[in-house]
Amino acid sequence: MAEKKHEITRPTSERFTNAVLAEFTQNAGEIMAWGPHQKMLAQHLYVKIDTQLTELEAKRIKNNDTKDPIVWQNINMQKLAIDTVRRIELGLDALAPNHVHPIPYFNGKLKKYDLDLRIGYEGKMFYRREIAIDPPKDVRIELVYSTDIFKPIKQSANIQVESYELEITKAFDRGTVVGGFGYIIYDDRTKNKLILVTKKDFEKSESKGNATFWKGHPDNMKFKTIVHRVADKLGIDPKKMTAAVADAESQDEKAFEREVDENANQTIIDIDGEQVDTESGEVMEESPQKEEPELADTAKGGNGGGGPGF
Repeated sequence: MAEKKHEITRPTSERFTNAVLAEFTQNAGEIMAWGPHQKMLAQHLYVKIDTQLTELEAKRIKNNDTKDPIVWQNINMQKLAIDTVRRIELGLDALAPNHVHPIPYFNGKLKKYDLDLRIGYEGKMFYRREIAIDPPKDVRIELVYSTDIFKPIKQSANIQVESYELEITKAFDRGTVVGGFGYIIYDDRTKNKLILVTKKDFEKSESKGNATFWKGHPDNMKFKTIVHRVADKLGIDPKKMTAAVADAESQDEKAFEREVDENANQTIIDIDGEQVDTESGEVMEESPQKEEPELADTAKGGNGGGGPGF
């Protein structure tokens, strides 16, 4: 049965990979040649996008939405090809939790859907560590609760290694979140860095973010806030500043407040600002990653009656 699944899924995902490379070459004027790992990442992205389109199209039909079908034929492949190449150059794996979130926006001028391959907070930390001018050995992210005893140890004339002490006094009833921190660890321990995030920092992020998400899962959003703050502290190596990195860095800095978990239904927004699907896109608690979905129906022309147009 597994062999049959492999035979069905491989041709479709490989056609997607070839279509992306051909589209990118035509529009960017660069000839791309991917190795096995990059091709695997492209196939994983195809699976993630195809699953998302299938779910959103089913929801569109259920809600009797008159907008254009959310199928591959209605996707702006020119934009998707460029964005796909950029995300793969960063080494992001769409099937890894919170690496990449495909968010469709309806482009009224083109009458097609633009796919925003939004980088999740785990994806941001991943690529930031890869391109850091001084790559860390490890990064720890922690929320601090009201019953915890937390002591930051900052570097000073008498203390060479920046560190912290964290004592959890009530493991199963820690109270409310009062702050958080990130701890960047290097082989040279004197470079270790402690980044503190206060309650006021959380409140500032919440005031600029999506109120529904923050109200529904406040601790999850606070954790994401710390990840983004810490990732920003990893200095970029100028020698690693590629077009893919520049594109990722130019993304809306507040986009993470609108992130959704990979298993949540995401909102479709008109590129001109008209929200066309208002079903809740709440941030979901972390959940086990789904197994790779069967794509038999898609390969045979599924996905709302329209299979991939490549």
